[in-house]
Amino acid sequence: MNKAEMLFIDKAIKRGGTLMYSKKDALRFVTECLKQNIILLGIDGFILGEHTTQPRVEDSIDFSMRPFTKDIYDEAIVFLTLRDDSLFFEIVCSD
Repeated sequence: MNKAEMLFIDKAIKRGGTLMYSKKDALRFVTECLKQNIILLGIDGFILGEHTTQPRVEDSIDFSMRPFTKDIYDEAIVFLTLRDDSLFFEIVCSD
């Protein structure tokens, strides 16, 4: 578990072993990744129901196949900002 994950563990909702964050916390998480120089690999959006977890491909983005640059943090923040407040996000990053 990386430093950002440790800082935000109490903010996460755990579903099937996956940590998911509200939009507000996801934005803070990405900012912390920037501060800690943690590489972002992707963001996956979900709709969470009481007993359901619905992935949203249209609310997901993959950075893993691109050369990593600092611009990815800015792109991730813009991406999250444009998403609906009701979504939750898994943030995939390096350890």
